Order: sequence, then structure tokens, then C-alpha cells
Amino acid sequence: MWLSMAFPMCPKCRDNANECYHRNCPRGATKPMEINSDTSYVRCPSCGDSWHIMGSAYYCKHPCNYVFSANDVSVEVNAIVANARLIAAEIRRTEGTRARIESMVNREIEIKAETVIKKTFGQKVWELMKKSISAIVVAVKRWLGFP
Repeated sequence: MWLSMAFPMCPKCRDNANECYHRNCPRGATKPMEINSDTSYVRCPSCGDSWHIMGSAYYCKHPCNYVFSANDVSVEVNAIVANARLIAAEIRRTEGTRARIESMVNREIEIKAETVIKKTFGQKVWELMKKSISAIVVAVKRWLGFP
């Protein structure tokens, strides 16, 4: 999964850009670079070129124009890869949850909600909520963007 790649902090000017662009991109680097957290490759979405993140050189966009290798900032590069993996895993998990919810009919969700509410809060709370559970399910699904 390709995710936006944040630019590591410049060791010279200590500035930190929010985006990193492919230097000398044949198409002008109009889009910020992305990282694949599974393979540790970066790519330029403008030209489609990709390479391993540790084979990259980074160029500060600010007036200092400092050039540093991935090895110079390996701790930050490793943190970028680790964070990208966490983000990708959460996106995959969320997509899976959305797919399961979308495939379920409202009555199935109501039955699961009843089981959880009774187990967690008890029969008395369920008695208070059961009349409104179908409206709650519809509201939650609408909030998640389902019809």
C-alpha cells in the first residue's frame, strides 16, 4: 500500500518539510513521493519511478540546500517506515471492518449489539435500549457512509 511520505528533519537547518519530492523528476515532481510500507520502497507518483528507501538521497527544500543520505538519517527513515506500516495496518483493518458491516443486514447487527450490551452492561440496560437499537444501527451505518 502506497502512503504519503513525510520529509525527515534536515540535520543542517533543523527544518522539517511536510512533503518530499523527487529531485530531477522528468515530469516535474508535481506530486509528493510515497512509500510502500511493506517493501520499504519509495516512488514518485508523477513519473512512476521507484527505488528502495535506503538508496535515497534527501535534499532540503529550504535555503540551506543540504544533501544527506538515508544512512545519515536512518533512525528517522526507519521511523517513517514503521509509522507507515502502522498506518497501512490500520487502514486495512478499518477497510475490513467496513466491508463486514456493509455486508451485514441491520437485523444481524442488532442481534450482535444485543449480545454485547447484555454481556457488558446487563439485562436492565438492554431493556432500556432495545426499543431504540434499530434506530441506533441505522444512524451508525449512515454516519459510516452506508445507505
